[in-house]
Amino acid sequence: MMRKILAVVLCIFACLAATGFRSEASLHQQVDLDLTLLDNEAVHAQIFQMLVAPEEYTGKTVRMQGNFTPYQAPQVSPVLNPGQHYLSCVITDEHNCCSQGIDFQLAEGGHQQTPYPAAGSQITVVGRFQLAEVNGYSYTYVADARLE
Repeated sequence: MMRKILAVVLCIFACLAATGFRSEASLHQQVDLDLTLLDNEAVHAQIFQMLVAPEEYTGKTVRMQGNFTPYQAPQVSPVLNPGQHYLSCVITDEHNCCSQGIDFQLAEGGHQQTPYPAAGSQITVVGRFQLAEVNGYSYTYVADARLE
C-alpha cells in the first residue's frame, strides 16, 4: 500500500514538472535581490542603498513591484534623451508620501501584452540592475526586464 502511495506521489510530481510547474520558492530563487519580499520600510532603504552605491548592485538580477509609470523625458535633460519615452516602476510607501522609481527597459519579447498595462497599475518587474554614465551623470535602470 505504501509503495502505491509513493508511486502516485512521484507520478504527480513528475506531471507537475513536465507541465512547467514552478513553486513560489523557485521563482524567488531566480533573482539576487527580491524587493517584493521586503516590508515597506526595508524596500525603500534598499532602493536608497542601490542608488547611493550602484556599483555594488550592477549586474544583479532584481525583482520589484510597484506602479507602472511611463513618461516622456523633458526637452532639457542632462541625463535622459530629450523627448524619449521611458518606463518606470514607482514604489510608494504605505502613506503615499515617499515614492522611489526605477526605470526599466524591457528585454526583446519581455512584454507579451499589447498595449502596455494602464499607467498606475500594479506591476512586477524582473531584470538586471545597470549603471550607465550619461553626460557625466550616473543613470541607474533595470535592463533586460520582463513583466511578471
